[in-house]
Amino acid sequence: MTSGKIHIFGGLILTGFVISFFFTVLKIRLIDLPVVVIIIFLYSQLPDIDHKMSNITWLNLILGITLLWIGHFTKYDTTLFGMILLTVIVISVLKFPHRGPTHTMWFVFASPFLLLFLPDGLFYKPGLMISAAIACYSHLLLDGYWFKLTLKSKKKDFTILSK
Repeated sequence: MTSGKIHIFGGLILTGFVISFFFTVLKIRLIDLPVVVIIIFLYSQLPDIDHKMSNITWLNLILGITLLWIGHFTKYDTTLFGMILLTVIVISVLKFPHRGPTHTMWFVFASPFLLLFLPDGLFYKPGLMISAAIACYSHLLLDGYWFKLTLKSKKKDFTILSK
């Protein structure tokens, strides 16, 4: 079982390696690098959001509540992103087994779309989304799931909505 620190280190290495070759194609500016590092930090751990005791679960819970608070008390429109983040966390923790759907290629390709909720004009979002997908994929590589596509679970009740 790999720890969060190993996932962060692996995400930094793999994403940094890929970004270094496609730096100009991804349109990542030097000023964007701190944001890219934060995205790598978050996305390299994101598949463990289905684990109740994971650091990334608690970090995203705090982030979601903070975004709701910022959206309510300021002029910034972060409420929708906070609500989506909290919904994803609750569904992942309560309904998914650990290393279930969040450890698949479907999740790797779908999760970077959360970055579309970043404010417009600040960043070149496709470059950040590709960086996020690579960091997320590094987690699967370190856990031994090279190209897992199936959403099958060992749990019998695998429905999102209960009856």
